[in-house]
Formats: sequence, C-alpha cells, structure tokens
Amino acid sequence: MEESLFPPHRNESVIIVDDEPMVGDVVLAILRMGGFCKTIFFENPMEAYERIIHSNPPIDLIITDFLMPQMTGRELIVRVRLAYPNLKTILYSGNVQEEDAYEKRLRPRDKPNRFLRKPFTPKTLLDLVHTVFSEPPTRYRLKKALRIRSKRKTGRKSQPSQSMISS
Repeated sequence: MEESLFPPHRNESVIIVDDEPMVGDVVLAILRMGGFCKTIFFENPMEAYERIIHSNPPIDLIITDFLMPQMTGRELIVRVRLAYPNLKTILYSGNVQEEDAYEKRLRPRDKPNRFLRKPFTPKTLLDLVHTVFSEPPTRYRLKKALRIRSKRKTGRKSQPSQSMISS
C-alpha cells in the first residue's frame, strides 16, 4: 500500500502570531503542509487577540513568538486565557534567557503548554503541535473566564453556575 505524500486534513484551528512576516509565513506553510488547513497568521498580536476572543467556534491552538512590539506572546497568552483558560498554546523564542525568566514569573495557568526554541525544524514544530493536541486539557478554576464568555454571548453580566466551574 502506498502512503500519501500529504497528511490527512485536521479539524483543529490554529492561529500563528509573529511580528516577522517571513517567520510567520514559514510556520504557516509548515502547518498547512502538515494537514492543519484551518490556520491563520497574524503579524499584529492585538488583531490576533480580537480574532481569538470573537471566534466561534473557539480557536484550538495559538502559536506565538515571545517578543513583539505591541504585546509580547506571554501577554497575549495571559489575556486570552482570561476568556479561554484551557486554550492550548505554544510560545517560541530565540532567546534562552527569555524562557528561563518567563518560566519563573508566571502562574501555572498563564504558562504555555510548550515552549519552543528557535531555530526549529518543520518536524520539531509538527511533532510539538501533535503532542500539544494529544494532551488532555488543563483545568483551571477561573470564574472570571466564565463571566467574560457568558457576558459576550448574552450581552449582559451574569454569574456562572457552580456546575460550569471546573475543579
């Protein structure tokens, strides 16, 4: 039996955020060749944030650079996790000191699922994305996230029910 040159299409949606267009385009091409057809690249983290927050259905994964001018990748992850605490994330950087300092300052719920050092190979990136998608969701107790989503859906303030809060 002959193997296909192209992997099967995946249903997960991925947003890539990097202020360097060349890097973002390469990551986008790697993911699309890896079967992730629902992938969008943003150069501006604020535009990516708006898209993520208003996406229906929600985005499945954010892959973002660490250092960007308008907002760092770390800040993007923290802000998005206020609304979507279990959103899967990969943060990448070429600066090892950033990773070490980053890990020490964050609460567990604000850390990405994985950190990827640049430069990386297409195989390394795709393997990491598959790993992140295969992991069970991390559950955090965030009443604020539920209020934000509820408010956005109904257009008014509401309190989440206890049954909606995960342990």
